[in-house]
Amino acid sequence: MLLVAGIGNALLFDQLLDDRAYAQLRFAQNLLSGKGWLADPAVNGITAPWASPGFVVALAALGRMGVQLELAAIILRGLGWGLFGALVHLVARRINRPFLAHLPPVLLALNPSPFVDLLLGQLGDRSIWLNWALVSFPLKACIAGAVLIFGGWVVDQLVQSNVHEGEPRPKNSPAWLLLAVLIGLPAVGLQGFLNWQSDQQSFGRAVVEQQAAAWIAQNSPESAVVVGASRISFLANRAQLHTLPVAAVDRVPVFMQGIVQTPPDFVVSENSLPWQFVSRTGWFSEQYRPVERLEIVGDSGSPLTIWQKIDFPLAQSKPIPLAVTTDVGIDLVSYRVAAERLSPGEAIHLQLDWRVAQPPNKTVDTIVRLESPIDGVEWARRDMRTPRSVPSDWLEPGMLFSETFVLTPTADIPVGGYQLRLSLRPSGTDELSALYRPGDSAPLDRATLGYVSVPWRGEISSSATTIDATFGDQVALLSCDCPASTTAGQPVPIELFWGAVRPPDHNYVAFVHLLDGAGQYVTGIDAPPFDGRYDMLAWRPGDVIPDGRQLMIPADLPSGEYQLQVGLYLPADGVRLAAVDSAGVATPNQTIVLPSIEILGE
Repeated sequence: MLLVAGIGNALLFDQLLDDRAYAQLRFAQNLLSGKGWLADPAVNGITAPWASPGFVVALAALGRMGVQLELAAIILRGLGWGLFGALVHLVARRINRPFLAHLPPVLLALNPSPFVDLLLGQLGDRSIWLNWALVSFPLKACIAGAVLIFGGWVVDQLVQSNVHEGEPRPKNSPAWLLLAVLIGLPAVGLQGFLNWQSDQQSFGRAVVEQQAAAWIAQNSPESAVVVGASRISFLANRAQLHTLPVAAVDRVPVFMQGIVQTPPDFVVSENSLPWQFVSRTGWFSEQYRPVERLEIVGDSGSPLTIWQKIDFPLAQSKPIPLAVTTDVGIDLVSYRVAAERLSPGEAIHLQLDWRVAQPPNKTVDTIVRLESPIDGVEWARRDMRTPRSVPSDWLEPGMLFSETFVLTPTADIPVGGYQLRLSLRPSGTDELSALYRPGDSAPLDRATLGYVSVPWRGEISSSATTIDATFGDQVALLSCDCPASTTAGQPVPIELFWGAVRPPDHNYVAFVHLLDGAGQYVTGIDAPPFDGRYDMLAWRPGDVIPDGRQLMIPADLPSGEYQLQVGLYLPADGVRLAAVDSAGVATPNQTIVLPSIEILGE
């Protein structure tokens, strides 16, 4: 009877599940789908599967039998209250305490959570009894059970004290049960009223959260990740990240750090002070846009706002590790660039990822430049206050935050490879802060982030000879275009077409040497490809880099057939890269032989 009373009471008065319960439903849903306990590890920010493992397993078991998980949770909560009440009843009967045997079990079976809340002065979790019965042992269950049992014991003692000496002690009888029911019925009525009063707002919120879940389910792929109430992610059947407690202003920095590291596809916020802080940060306003607002009648948290991640150019880019320490308390750990190849006038989207070494006591300006590697000419520049995405007083040691930049080069930027350079300076000054790279104690006023290129869009001339040689498994010589003959004393136009097997390790010097029939050096030209205007660290597979040269032929050179050779070397020490011809054979002297040229002497 106690079990039936507990379940019936739960079905009548306790149909609303809280966020923690929906998180447990999510774990049970993961078990049913074969994903395992930790398919949504970030839900652990709300609760953890091992906090109530019996509850989750029981939910999954009922789910396998075809019971809807929400209904299963309501039944199990009522069953938990009933089981606990039955346990108290059996123990009290065993020790011959009639009143204790009837009153507390009835109250427990009738799910007296409002009374427990009044006793403890806080909102309770109504499923704690089942959790306690199936492994978990929350403090609230102990306190509530102890208070109810103690109350019953006191009443029982008062009854027993009125029994005169020599009279028989009262036995368990229907009268005791009737008395317990008479006391319990007003409690049920009061509980129903309290539940009805509190549930008016909760039902309205539940309906709106169901609408939000339906919208997300209809407008997102199954792989989407959601930040919001657990009911929303559960009903939408989408993965969930930890959400932000309504009144937890102090949790905002930690929450922001979490979503910056793993940005969700959708965020469902409510009208609260913490969410106002989040939505007004520079990072959030750049990353998300509101797509739906849902009003909740009579709810101070209205409206619920669904934010969708903007299809930002940086969304598909991967962070590139980069260690740059500074003397202002923040260190650069990585960066992202949306595209490494640009068209003239196309914007560069860049993200810098910072880690707080110590909270800075002043703001700084971050300066990002797009510079030519030869003459340092700036083709684009952006100065931004840092931190801009979050308030500076949120920063704590170890915290990560990101800043985005958009640089727009001029439309006349020429073909070439360019450097993205970083500098810092205290706001309001012209003095640059010191930057340091790993293993180098010498301060720098600027550091190189990475490289972007404005690629050559032309075509290799039809008269060019295919070479298909490689150097050091980094650089490819695709073809060469040079005349078959020339006259001594005249310059010979030679055009090499380079490519990248992979991004080169260094900037190399390319040489073109003219050898006579005996293999002796006659003349040559050594210069970086593309005159150094196409930084080799910006080369990527698929690029074609034209490299035009003028080889001056000595005027007194005898007539004859001469040989052209090409190679690459490091300018610092002259060490050549190993050369492999089109047949895959390593060549002597690390050079590739080009078509011979006939020179007519004057």
